[in-house]
Amino acid sequence: DDVSFLGEGGIGRVMAGTDALLGREVAIKTLLPGRSFRAKRRFLREARITAQLQHPNIVPVYDTGVDVDGNSFYTMQRIRGTALQDCLDAADDLRERLLLLPAFLGTCQAVAYAHSRRVIHRDVKPDNIMLGQFGETLVVDWGLARFLDDEVLSEPDTGEAPLDLGDTGATVEGAISGTPAFMAPEAARGEAQGLPADVYGLGGVLYAILCGAPPHGSDTLKAVLGRARRAEHPPLLERVPGAPRELVAIAEKTLSLAPEDRYPDASGMAKDMADYLAGLPVGAYDYTPFERAAKFVWRHRLVSGLVL
Repeated sequence: DDVSFLGEGGIGRVMAGTDALLGREVAIKTLLPGRSFRAKRRFLREARITAQLQHPNIVPVYDTGVDVDGNSFYTMQRIRGTALQDCLDAADDLRERLLLLPAFLGTCQAVAYAHSRRVIHRDVKPDNIMLGQFGETLVVDWGLARFLDDEVLSEPDTGEAPLDLGDTGATVEGAISGTPAFMAPEAARGEAQGLPADVYGLGGVLYAILCGAPPHGSDTLKAVLGRARRAEHPPLLERVPGAPRELVAIAEKTLSLAPEDRYPDASGMAKDMADYLAGLPVGAYDYTPFERAAKFVWRHRLVSGLVL
């Protein structure tokens, strides 16, 4: 009974509470009163999809039901931490932003797991990545998620609310669904989205880690959507000349206009990110012979030092 307000979205409200049976803190998401049948269906789909994604980097769902007022709800882990976007805003330079790469790898692995279950998130962005106080990384807000083979993917969305013309970082739903500043071209054109749309979103997050800003900018919605439809973004090496070339190559591959030019799903990007953090060659980067030799020496620096 002892609950406190945490936040509210387009169709739901999130409260903090306590599981009376187990004594653990939980977050309770409740459907707002007066919502349409379509909103109720979306709310229940969100609970169902999230509950099926059992991965360390995806917020777990504990229970679902109907409260005493007849409103649908589900409970999930209460997260104590900071959104990746807030961490990016607080970072002073590239060096500090690069410290967030292990958390980003966890994000890639979470989305890759969802893709293995034929689920697409459709709204990957720094605000939907939570960093806990003890090293946790959790991908949250699966409200726009779909099973890839779900027939509703081919149905046009009518939306519960109009686009917010003043906030290109906010999630919108309708014929165009997602967040314009990180949206894949096919999503911005209102076309069907597949796994590469999430890959584009991950690329947008990596872009923001490297240069501190979203790929499509943050001015008017019309301008941002126009750039999203054309996959236009300022070249990373112009914005951050000191950015690691391998990470730039990964980001540019994921931000390709054509879905077939990106990684087919998030697992390929997760592998390249894991290889980069381990000091191994990444598939997205075209190494010169000197760079390959230098990387080999670095990986085997003890033996190389002894030989020298």
